[in-house]
Formats: sequence, structure tokens, C-alpha cells
Amino acid sequence: MLTLDATATARAAAPVAGRHYLVDLDFSTGMVYLTTHALPIVSGGNTYTALGDLVEIGQLSESEDQQRDKLELSLSVVNTAMLAAMIGPATVYRNRPVRIWCQLIDDAFQPAGAAVLRFQGYMDVPRVERTPARPEGGNATGKIVLPCWRAGQARLRTASGLRRTHAQQMQRTSNADTGLRYTQSLIEVPSQWLSKRFQQI
Repeated sequence: MLTLDATATARAAAPVAGRHYLVDLDFSTGMVYLTTHALPIVSGGNTYTALGDLVEIGQLSESEDQQRDKLELSLSVVNTAMLAAMIGPATVYRNRPVRIWCQLIDDAFQPAGAAVLRFQGYMDVPRVERTPARPEGGNATGKIVLPCWRAGQARLRTASGLRRTHAQQMQRTSNADTGLRYTQSLIEVPSQWLSKRFQQI
């Protein structure tokens, strides 16, 4: 369940309301801000480029069994700057942070309330998908597909069926074992371990 501020809550209850997603891509060459909105949006002090550069976002959902650890972003192949970044050195994008926010919009197509973080992870190796022109007419199309892994969960993707979440553990042990209470927060926000040199006496 999303936690909305007062402005967003009021808008959600209004007769007219919309929703768009904000995407922060932290390339080594600089931040890129995209939105699924049809118009450029200013949110959190950043200007997000409109829909033309962001074709679609894979389905966003939450699940107590950790199934939603991978997400794919589809980006317009006609954006030469984005294409250059994606086919350039892997250090430009690979393992670089990506964040996706959800925000309501009002009947004037402006943000209504603060954006809510829906996904936080890291970019993986992209691929380019092309659709040839049909014989009966039409232009060829293409898109850049950027896989993103949720922070920390790439290590668990081969064992997603195991009992590794607090909700599952509580259900399995009749609320007796709270040992996995902090699993989700540790996955979402990994902590830096102390270095070996720091631990030496």
C-alpha cells in the first residue's frame, strides 16, 4: 500500500486524478530524469523529460515472497544520446542506481503531492529490440530495453521460493519467530560493512 501525503490523498479522492511515474537514472556521465507523463514535469527540484524518451515501465508490484526483484524499462531508440549511453562502456550504466517514483497529477496536469518511491535498484546490461516495417506499410520501430535489479535481490533470485521474508516466517511459525524482521530493509538499503583495516587493533 502506498503512503500518500495529505495533498496526494485529497487528490486521490477527487473526481479527477491521474498518475505518472518518475525515473531517475544515475549514469556515470550524469543524472537522467524521465517521466511517463505527456508533459515535462518539475518534481523534487528536478525537471523530468516527457513520455517520448520513456516508452514504458514493466509492471510494478509488491509481494511478500520477493518475486518482483527485476524490472525492465523501455526507452526510445530515437534518442541518440540515450542510445549512445547504452551502447557505450558498461561502466556508464552497469550497477548504477535507478529509482522509480509514483506521483499523482491534478486536473491541470501538474504534480499533486510528493512522489512516492516504488522501486530502487541497479541498471543491468541493456538490449535493443527492433520491429521491422510491415509489408502493408508503416515504419520500422525500435526500443532500448534496460533490465533493472532491485537493490540486493539479484543475489536471491535463484532462491526466491525459500522462506526468506518476515511475513512468510511469521506465518510459518505462528508469529513466534521474528528473526527475519529486518530482512526487507536490509535488502532495500544495503549497509556498508566496516573495512578489515578499520577492524584491526
